[in-house]
Amino acid sequence: MNNVKKAYAEVYCIINLLDEDYKNKIPLKLINFFNEEKDNNYNAVINPDVSLEKQNLLKETVDILAMLKLHYWCKNKEEEQELLNLLNENEKRHQAELREKYNPDDLFKRNVKTNTEPIIHNTVEQNHELLVYPKENVFSRIIRRIKSLFQKN
Repeated sequence: MNNVKKAYAEVYCIINLLDEDYKNKIPLKLINFFNEEKDNNYNAVINPDVSLEKQNLLKETVDILAMLKLHYWCKNKEEEQELLNLLNENEKRHQAELREKYNPDDLFKRNVKTNTEPIIHNTVEQNHELLVYPKENVFSRIIRRIKSLFQKN
């Protein structure tokens, strides 16, 4: 949520640097929303002499600017469709990267370690966990208890 408010500050700063033609295409209500919701403690530094691609903008800022371009700055339906195609291609590429990175079929294959050395535990507590207690059947327990009664006397 903090990045979103910082992004609003960056977008508001960018809008104030725009020509009046572009600025007037954005509804005043939306500009006021960016102004009211922005992080006032965040100093958005936008250099008007450097292109936006070369500035260190937040991802959220770029997303908001893409939305503004799509809804308010595209000149015709063809430009709008071209931007939508570009956004769809970016989303497909992103989903493919996520699928490759977090594929549930390969998730355990990549993390398998082949360790042939035996595990040696140094403490008594760790060795206690490795002990195997044999199970006694009912008759063995009864006989053991009877013997223990005679041994106490």
